[in-house]
Amino acid sequence: MKMYKLFFYITFPVLALFFSCKKETSVENHLSSFSNITDSNYLDRCYDIYDPGTGIDTQEITVFDYDNAKRIVSIINSDISDPSFVATKTYRFYYSGSDTIPYKTFFLSNSFGGDYDSITTFHFYDNQLRKIKDSILESKVLGVGSYYYKYKALHNYSYLPGKIYILQEQDQIVPAYGISLSRDTAVVDVNGDIIQNKIYNFNGISYDLVVTSDFIYDNHKSPFAKLSFFRSDTGLPNGETLFFEYLSYKNRITQHENVSGINFTDASYNYTYNTSGLPTLCNILFNGGPEKIIFTYKNL
Repeated sequence: MKMYKLFFYITFPVLALFFSCKKETSVENHLSSFSNITDSNYLDRCYDIYDPGTGIDTQEITVFDYDNAKRIVSIINSDISDPSFVATKTYRFYYSGSDTIPYKTFFLSNSFGGDYDSITTFHFYDNQLRKIKDSILESKVLGVGSYYYKYKALHNYSYLPGKIYILQEQDQIVPAYGISLSRDTAVVDVNGDIIQNKIYNFNGISYDLVVTSDFIYDNHKSPFAKLSFFRSDTGLPNGETLFFEYLSYKNRITQHENVSGINFTDASYNYTYNTSGLPTLCNILFNGGPEKIIFTYKNL
């Protein structure tokens, strides 16, 4: 299982990565040194360990890069099972002046088989720095010499106490297909984390409930919540929400998702924390399949 599907978003040449393909036992030997870092709380790298069918091993590495103002400027995910060991997903973030949250995100993905996906998203906020709109343009190539798609989309956010409502409108413009509508109704806890989300698709007359997602969190801070791109993140529960597809203020420990009346996703998360209360290791059981994510941090 991979921690990313192709969703909206995540630096420089991967030569900078020091962690080559090592077995799980070698990875865990480093955990004590990771946990002893007490003055470093900016996320540096994530190592994803799972079994793609060839044995448990480090499969993906994600690197976080910052500017002098401690703002995230890029996040790069690399799949080291690719013989060329190149970045497969790159996110770049753009800021206006000294702003601490990005107004634009650019995402580029390339994968085996010649699939490419690029997404440019402009973010809009209210005076409480809550996101009120995403304006999105996506271009997708499926296979070398195969199909080309182009979409534009709007995500509009509104808020009530304990609730977030998201209306999503997507228009496929190449080849012309038309507009599809959906809406999310999210119940959030006191930290702002989604404890339940429901997705409704418009059928031409009314909205049908298609996905229900439920989450429970621990009391430790997430390594993502303090980072500058956190408020711009557009990931939402989707029925099979992988680890990095929905980021939260606290760390989720259970996840249950139902799609069209069928129990589709069950996941549990168990963490090891450093002295700052940040996770250094996450053990995941996702629909029964094991996965580990190791977090390392640096001081800025």
